[in-house]
Formats: sequence, C-alpha cells, structure tokens
Amino acid sequence: MSYKPSHLTLACLCRDTIVKNLERYNAEAFQILDESEWEDIIRRKHEMSRPKRGKGGLDGTGRMNPAVTDKFLLEIETTLPHLGTSKVVDTLVWKDIVNFKFKSRPKGLMWPYSMLESRLKTAGETLLDVRKKENIDEENKKQVIRAIKVMCNSPMDVELLRSSGIGKSAQKFINTCSKNEKLGLEKESMHALHSLLKSWKMMASSEGVMMSENEKQTQFGLSEHIAIARKNASWRELFSALKKFDQEKRENQGARMRERRQRLNSQRPKIVKVRHKSSNPKALKMTAKMAMVTTQSKMHQLRTEAKVTSTRRSPPVQKPAKGFGAAVAFATGSHKRKNATIVDMAGGKRLKIPTTRPPARDFKRKMR
Repeated sequence: MSYKPSHLTLACLCRDTIVKNLERYNAEAFQILDESEWEDIIRRKHEMSRPKRGKGGLDGTGRMNPAVTDKFLLEIETTLPHLGTSKVVDTLVWKDIVNFKFKSRPKGLMWPYSMLESRLKTAGETLLDVRKKENIDEENKKQVIRAIKVMCNSPMDVELLRSSGIGKSAQKFINTCSKNEKLGLEKESMHALHSLLKSWKMMASSEGVMMSENEKQTQFGLSEHIAIARKNASWRELFSALKKFDQEKRENQGARMRERRQRLNSQRPKIVKVRHKSSNPKALKMTAKMAMVTTQSKMHQLRTEAKVTSTRRSPPVQKPAKGFGAAVAFATGSHKRKNATIVDMAGGKRLKIPTTRPPARDFKRKMR
C-alpha cells in the first residue's frame, strides 16, 4: 500500500499558527524567511481573512479591512529590505491599504502609473479586436462599454496619451463604426467616446496653454497628480506618495487659515451704522401683540388654577330640602340638624358627623 500524506502536515500547522498571530511577532523574527516563504504566509493570511459571503468592499468580496495593517508591513519592509519587493504582497495587501486609507484621493493618483498605462492599453486592444469583426454579439458590446468606461474614468496627459496609444485606437474604432453600421453600438456610448476623443485632441494641441482659466487650473492640477503617480510603479510607492501628499495638503491648509486670520485682524471692515431692532415700528407692534397674547394666556391660566384650588378647599354647599316630606319632618321635630361636626380625612376627603345634642326647650313648647 502506498502512503498518502495528510493535507495538514506539520509545516502547514506551523504556518497557520504564524498566520493567526502574525502581527504579534517582531520584524526580526521573519529574518530567516525568503521572499517565496513570505509570499506564502501573506497568501494564507489573505485567504483566512476573506469574508465567507459578501460583495463590494476593497476587493469585491466584501472585505472591509486589509489583511495586514500598514504599520506592520512598513516595519517588516524597513527592517528586512529583501521582503520589500514582493509583487504578491503589493497586489494583495498594499492595494487594499491604499483603497482603505485614501478613499477620496485625486483622480490622477487612483492607480500606480504602470497599472494606469496597462489599463488604457488593454482598453485600446479591446476596441481594436472588436473593430476587426463584421458582426458583434452582446458579449462584445459589453466589452466595448467596459473599455469606454475605463477610458472615461482614467486621468490623461500628453505623455500618457502618447505612451498608451489609446488615442489612435479610439480614432480607428470610431472610423470603423462610422463605415460599418452593422456593429449596432448604443448612441450614448459612441457619443461619450466622441466627446472623450475631442477633449484629448484639445489637450494635445494646446497642452494647457490656450485654455480658459478654470480649465487651465484643472488641467494643471491633473497633470501634477499624474506626474506624482508616474514616479510610483507599485502600490507601496503610491501609498508613500499619498501619505506625503496628504501631509503637505494639511500643512498648506493650516498656513492658509493662519493667513486669513491675520488678514482679518489687520483689515477688519469698519461698522458704519448699527440699526437696532426697536427702531423698526412694525417690529415694535408685532412684539407688543405677542406680549399681550402671552400675558393674557398666562393670566387666564392662573385664574383657572386658582378657581380649581378654591373649589377643592371649600366645603360642599348644602341645598335646603324642599317638598311635603321636609315640611312634615320640620313640623314633627324630626328634621335633620344643621349643626354637625366635619372631620378631614386623608386624601382630601371629609366626614360629616351629626351631633347628639337634644332639641331646644323653646322648640318643644312651640310644638305643644
């Protein structure tokens, strides 16, 4: 019988233990690893930290945080330079770190320059491949739409336009579509491609000189960002550039705010005349009406409360008895006596206790 080794070998168990506690180790602990072993650990860490379900996020799988923090990676690559050139780490981790840390970065710094150029070349090749076909299906139409979206979302300057060759590819595709109507592309996509190519031609002919002030500033800022991205061929280099760019932006903003405060202190505008609210007669009338309404409402509320309080405190009014029965009772001397003792009970209740005093003698004589 041939022996089949188990999938969970001792090396795999050791690797998984290191991966689980990866950021607890010092940078010197990974000095014995070469680049391939380090890439194997990063792949396993990226796989173990992937969400089981989900969409979107940093890499389309629902991932909300990078597999490894930038602080740990910077410490590793600074201490161990032989582990700081891995393309696997750059693609799996540094890309997520850049997208996580700098979500609202400038358009010219969305990708490293090599990746930006590669995206535009791929889009141009897609247009040229579809151009050679006489009839295109739905899948080809989707490829063309994706290529046009990539072109519209990518920043552009003259040097990038020349190196990628995307302008020539787009012009050839437009010429073929105008001659062959069987391609059946949507008018919106073709209109977007026409407008994009026209803007590129204007940029190439003027190079930021023969433009209006707003367009010149926009083009200058975009070219400046692309020039920064041109120096960065990887995501880790783009991270360092964005960190420096963000720090300079904050410093410049603080300097501008201090300059504004100093300008306000030295060039504060003079107040010529102040108009008080009481100088307006309409405002005075309105204020008096509101005061009267408020006073009347308060007085009415106070009167109502006083009336209720006095009603609770005063004893109940006894109405005199009327009718034949009351008259007979009075004649016979068996009428109810008015003299009674009232005792206050808890909870505001009152108890009336009649007196046991005998009737007066004068009353008995009258009855005789």
